[in-house]
Amino acid sequence: MFKQTIKRDSFLKPVSRDHGLLLVLVQRLQKAAQASKEDRISLASEIRNRLAELSIQYISDEEQSLALLNFDTTLAEEISQEHKKIRDSLEAFSRLSDEELETEEFIELASLIEDHVRWDEKAVFPYIQREITDCERQILEERSANLEAGRSRPIQRLHHSITLKKDNGEAQTCSCADSL
Repeated sequence: MFKQTIKRDSFLKPVSRDHGLLLVLVQRLQKAAQASKEDRISLASEIRNRLAELSIQYISDEEQSLALLNFDTTLAEEISQEHKKIRDSLEAFSRLSDEELETEEFIELASLIEDHVRWDEKAVFPYIQREITDCERQILEERSANLEAGRSRPIQRLHHSITLKKDNGEAQTCSCADSL
């Protein structure tokens, strides 16, 4: 059975593309959870130095864009709580010492981010596309065009791997975010 591709309105495409970076972060976290302590430290450094701050900025941009909408207050509050949880978790992860980097921290953060991205893409964005007014659509199109103009998308042009030293042999991980 084929999954139906959801066509995004132009104003949601930049935010949807930002989710691509969040999913790279999820991939790194999942890879680290399965890695040796040495590799967890290496991947944690990459996450802290390249991905965490950018992910927090993307979440903030999404929040600011959605704040322009007048839609279901329960949904708006749930989105806000999800974003706060992710932001707090990323900040807490960045404060962990190398000795505190256990598998559970990577798994929990990866699940939190992936679940949120999937929820946004499958539930929130289709709801927004259906429910917003023409005036809101125009405002969001202008805002997203400004956001997109300021984005550098290294993920689209970089696809090479770095070698990790897993306990059971060599492993590869894509390092798309190396130029961030």
